Amino acid sequence: MEQISRLIAQMTLAEKLGQLTMTAADYAVTESQLGAIIAHLAKSELYSREVNAPETVPRPTAEVMLAVLDGVDEDFGGVLAWLADHGWTDGDTERLRTKLLA
Repeated sequence: MEQISRLIAQMTLAEKLGQLTMTAADYAVTESQLGAIIAHLAKSELYSREVNAPETVPRPTAEVMLAVLDGVDEDFGGVLAWLADHGWTDGDTERLRTKLLA
């Protein structure tokens, strides 16, 4: 869950600050930890079915993240628009930015 929260935070800030390439590069660093991440997720009831075949999990490359962000832009109007549709507020963005930049 922490990884997902961090990704959302990075995507939110990246959209606001126009740093999508940096976000994608940071996401690609996950590659070195992918085995451990999949092993951990495989132990959870929630994710075990999705990660029981690690070879089917897309590799975390910068290109994959950029494609995801492009898809979010095209389908939802961007990360912040998607978050707003799910209850995220400008205040949430400001609190997150303050916490991450502190």
